Amino acid sequence: MKSIIHVFVCVLLATSLRAGEQSRLLRLSGGEPAVLEPSARVLVAEGGELRLGIENIGQPKYYEFAWYKDGVLIPGATSSELVVKDAQELASGTYTAMYKTPCYTRQTSPVRVVVEGSGPSITSTAATAGYALDEIHPNPVAEKAVIRFSLPAPCKVQLRIVDVVGNAVATIVNADLPAGTHTSEFVVSGSEIPSTLYYVVLSTPGFKSSRPMVVVK
Repeated sequence: MKSIIHVFVCVLLATSLRAGEQSRLLRLSGGEPAVLEPSARVLVAEGGELRLGIENIGQPKYYEFAWYKDGVLIPGATSSELVVKDAQELASGTYTAMYKTPCYTRQTSPVRVVVEGSGPSITSTAATAGYALDEIHPNPVAEKAVIRFSLPAPCKVQLRIVDVVGNAVATIVNADLPAGTHTSEFVVSGSEIPSTLYYVVLSTPGFKSSRPMVVVK
């Protein structure tokens, strides 16, 4: 009986997937859903919501989903929709989705997302002179990452680990710090953080910088 049900479900999904072999992404935020043509350019205001779906998906419960940005798996993005509630500079990139059943695996055509109003991660001006975020060591990291940064004056500092679309994974520092060079650590071993690409983001009033960090466990 289970085999018959499995074959029946596969036939239904095969029909759906054949109809959507070249499935496109949908923009779901900002009114009525809009079908995005291959290699379309999607503009999102900085701080706004990015919400994408998949064309011709009938019953999401029959599928497994994975979302990618610039070819990198987005951790935790395993539903039929991708939502980034507070889009920042790191959310800009090329997005695709993979969806599969026991019978088929398909990938959507890519779209390019551009976050408007986001400036460069480092602004080279007199006001930011003396601020620095060094390269992460080691990188890739399997056990513990050492993060070193410099401040020219006392200020409020936030040091975060974010995923490839800018969602916060961990906050390392959120405090007022004195001027000078500071060292923090991010322990990977024993944590539930998946192996993929992340960014270390240093933020102070008037200055922001990021460095890539690859976790390999």
